[in-house]
Formats: sequence, structure tokens, C-alpha cells
Amino acid sequence: MKFINLVLGICVAFLLAAGPIEKPVSLVQLKQALNAYQKISTLKVDFNQTKTLKEMGVSLQSSGTFTLSRGSAASGPSVVWEVRKPSPLKVTLNSQEMVLETPTQATPSTEQGKTDIQHFRLSEATQNNQTRNLAALTAWLSLDAKVLDETYHIYQTEPRGYQFLPKDSNTAPWKELRLKLNSKNHVESVSILENSGDQMTILFGKPIFQ
Repeated sequence: MKFINLVLGICVAFLLAAGPIEKPVSLVQLKQALNAYQKISTLKVDFNQTKTLKEMGVSLQSSGTFTLSRGSAASGPSVVWEVRKPSPLKVTLNSQEMVLETPTQATPSTEQGKTDIQHFRLSEATQNNQTRNLAALTAWLSLDAKVLDETYHIYQTEPRGYQFLPKDSNTAPWKELRLKLNSKNHVESVSILENSGDQMTILFGKPIFQ
């Protein structure tokens, strides 16, 4: 009996050391998990984001609202990242372009500041690493199960937790992405490990669907 207990103890210790067991997720299972997002036309949700820069050892925080509009088959989805803190910034992306809107401070000669608006063709904008990461994250947050299944190897790491590994690591902007759902199967958090070693975690509030 002591020998059996010893063997069982070794097996348990090995499993704990090996970390969580990851189960491959099929397209059907992913659709079930993300069912709340598959037929929506618009999604609006507040977010709090923390980005940790590996080389500098610095964490940057921001908060705002994320809005997704699925659009038609011809126009495709469009998204708006509207950052309120620490500095106002509005980023709008669609299949053709990215628009940056940055408010400027008021001056003594004006009662209110102006808004600096810049337009970039998406093909040109994605040459920048930060912009490419934002565009990729925006595409990911459309939460189209079929597209995600085609682009990532997907594993379930906990009851409502999933790991996404890019199938094409040469073009992907990050090494892995982890998704956690709450008890209503709404997105609770997204954690990203970028190729640079930087990490980003986004916490989402209660979504508004239409």
C-alpha cells in the first residue's frame, strides 16, 4: 500500500509540474463557446488595458470603449477603439483604412481645442508594428469562430479559458493569445504575448449587443 501511495504521489507531482492539460478545441466547440458573438450586428464594451514593455520594465495603462460593427459581406467589419485615459484618442479601422483622431488642447484664442485627423491606407499602416498589432487584434476581436479556427491552433486550458497559437508564426504579430470567458460566456479578458516579449492584458466590462 505504501508503494502504491508513493507511485500515486509521484504521478500527482508530475502532473502538477507539467502544468494545465490543454485540450484541442474543434470549430463546433468554439462556436458554442462564442455563441453570443456569432450573430450580432454591433458590439460595444468598455475596456481597461495594461501593456508591459519587457526591455524597459514599464507598464502602461489605458481605458476606453471598444465598438465593433459587423457590416455587410461587401463592406466587412469596422471597429472603433476610443481611448479616454490617459489621453483621448480615437482609432477607427475598416477593410480599407485606419483613421486616427487626436484632440488638441484649447488655446487662449479658441474656446475649445481642435481634433487632428489622420487617414492611412491599411496596407501602408500595417507596416508599423504597433499598428499591425492593433489591426490583428481588431480582426481577432470580431470573434468570428470560423476565421479564428482557420488562423489559430486552439486549446482549452481551463473551464472557460482558451489558448490561441498562430498557425503561421512568420506573419503573426504575437506568439500566443489567451482568452477567458465569464459565467455568461462573455469575454472577460484577453492576454497577449507579443513576439517582442511585451505583454498586454485587456479586461472587458459588460458588453452591449445589437
